[in-house]
Amino acid sequence: MKMVVRVARSGGMPAAKMRTASAGLPLAVSTQPCSAIPAASMEKLRGLEVLILDALRHRPHPTHSTVENSLRIVEELKPQRTFFTHICHDLSHEETNAALPSHVRLSHDGLRVEFQIA
Repeated sequence: MKMVVRVARSGGMPAAKMRTASAGLPLAVSTQPCSAIPAASMEKLRGLEVLILDALRHRPHPTHSTVENSLRIVEELKPQRTFFTHICHDLSHEETNAALPSHVRLSHDGLRVEFQIA
């Protein structure tokens, strides 16, 4: 399995972006705000099996993406499954999950994401 890890700066802090692809089942994790992902990188993230994105809250934040912005990214990239991370206590887990598309969920402590690696 090949893993590409890039470290960028987000609000003066290091932020990791990882992508792996194996047998057509790619996974990507971005701890950087979605609005900061360059267009060239966005192109490489289309059609993933699993996408893990930052989605702090509904209100804007200087170094994190909002739920709405992350949903726009999901709509553009069309992954099979998406998990939002870096969630603020402002978001009710149950209410937010109920409002999200069925293939998008908030992550939580202890979450296990399974996918096949051929």
